Amino acid sequence: MKNIRIHKKPVRAEHEDFDWRRAMTPPERVSGQNKRSHVKWKAYLGALGQYDFGLLFWGHNAGKIVEVTDELGSSVFLIKDNSENGVVRDIMESVSWQEETTGEWMGAPNFMIEEVVEVYERKKQEWKK
Repeated sequence: MKNIRIHKKPVRAEHEDFDWRRAMTPPERVSGQNKRSHVKWKAYLGALGQYDFGLLFWGHNAGKIVEVTDELGSSVFLIKDNSENGVVRDIMESVSWQEETTGEWMGAPNFMIEEVVEVYERKKQEWKK
């Protein structure tokens, strides 16, 4: 149900060092998913350029860095490094995601993109020192 009292969309979490997009599970692995939407997603992904790596955000392997393929599930954030020295992957690999995120977990460990941006900025400041 849509809450009609909210007039503004929530602000999308962003960081100047990286762009992100959530991966999409292939229709062969999900029943009832439209194949056309996956084809459009792959075309959109190709138009934006190649993402550098993926960050698994749900499950017991949450925080694991994965390589970008067409077969990734929807529990992966695709990350494109825009920093001038290309250290986004190194910083994200140094984070212990399950310990540093404050997620109130129901079921498997998970975190949101807002937490990724917050923890990344904190680690980036530590790297500068």
